[in-house]
Amino acid sequence: MATVVRKLRADLPRDVANITESVDQRVLISFPAEAVFAAGRSALLPRATPWLDRIAALVRDLPRSELQILGEADPNSRDARSANAQALDRAASARDWMVARGVAARRIAVAGRQLATPATREARRLDILIGERTPKLR
Repeated sequence: MATVVRKLRADLPRDVANITESVDQRVLISFPAEAVFAAGRSALLPRATPWLDRIAALVRDLPRSELQILGEADPNSRDARSANAQALDRAASARDWMVARGVAARRIAVAGRQLATPATREARRLDILIGERTPKLR
């Protein structure tokens, strides 16, 4: 996965994407939510789509890779139910974009989370985790 990290760091803007390798050998790409979504919206901003295109191209070349996409809601959501729906919709928007770019939907899991504390509300983001499936043992 170190090669994937190097490639992503070369392809994505350093001032927007935070790219790290986790201890469990997955790659975490974290975008500030305001770089990817307009306030109160779940549709991708046009400036974010080339970044997702680059990730999709890389993932297509890694046949054993799987993605987890985690969306977060805006802090000014009316209630927990609408915040959860917005968070999930944001993750689904990123998934749908990648599927349209040739990444198989079965390789992508989505989830949303509502931010619980005022301190974390300022750090809203869209996270994409890339990992590899382990071969099944017989």
